[in-house]
Amino acid sequence: MPLYNKKAREILSIKHTLSITITSFNYGQYLEQCIESALKHTTDQIEILVLDNASTDKTTEVLNKYQSNRNIFIIKNTENLGEFQNWINGINLATGDYICHLCADDYFTETFINESLNAIKQHSPDVIFSKVIYRNEQTKTLNKYPHPLYRDWDAAAPQPVSPTVDDVVEV
Repeated sequence: MPLYNKKAREILSIKHTLSITITSFNYGQYLEQCIESALKHTTDQIEILVLDNASTDKTTEVLNKYQSNRNIFIIKNTENLGEFQNWINGINLATGDYICHLCADDYFTETFINESLNAIKQHSPDVIFSKVIYRNEQTKTLNKYPHPLYRDWDAAAPQPVSPTVDDVVEV
């Protein structure tokens, strides 16, 4: 059973354009960078849901720094539900028209959120995705990969793979 912070009723009653769900299990060493990358872009259009999956490291200490932030909704599971169920809980709690998921060891680039919100305004897409950049702990770029839905890294326009996705936009 998850425990919610005091802002639960207030946040769940507001409709957002974008919900950012951050799932964590013992990723306290990365969590602050992840949250801060989302906070750099926070507007009233965005909510951030951090779902802690019963961590035993310094995750709680990091989350305590954000208790008073009105854009962050913290959910602490009393037992580890597994990554998938924790992620599903984030989807179920999200109020946004769009949901962006991050694991706690991921972070946004400086322009990702603004580019995503602009794509939403311009195209009203079903799916937005981006390229993935793998970096080591010294932030050295190790490799760049396209999102799995994207067929051609260098193509001029996104090409959906699935016939059920009508509108795909890459940012």
